[in-house]
Amino acid sequence: MDASTKFKMVEKIITTEDDALLEEVKSLLGLSEHDFWDELSDSTKASIQRGLEQSSQGQTRPHEEVMAETKARLLKA
Repeated sequence: MDASTKFKMVEKIITTEDDALLEEVKSLLGLSEHDFWDELSDSTKASIQRGLEQSSQGQTRPHEEVMAETKARLLKA
C-alpha cells in the first residue's frame, strides 16, 4: 500500500468522532485491552470448549463432508 493511502487513513482516524469506529481500528491493530472472550455468554464459552475438546480427541469431520450433507438436506426442502 502506498504512503499516500496510509496518510489518508491516518488523517481519517485522527479527525473522526466515531468512537465505535476507533474501537474497531484499535482492535484490528491489536491495541485493544479488551478481550472478546469476556463478553461471551457462559453457554457460548462452554460450547467452544466442548468443540475444542472434541477436536483434540479427533472427533471432527471434513468441511467438504459437512457442506455436501448440508447442501443435500437443503435441496430436499
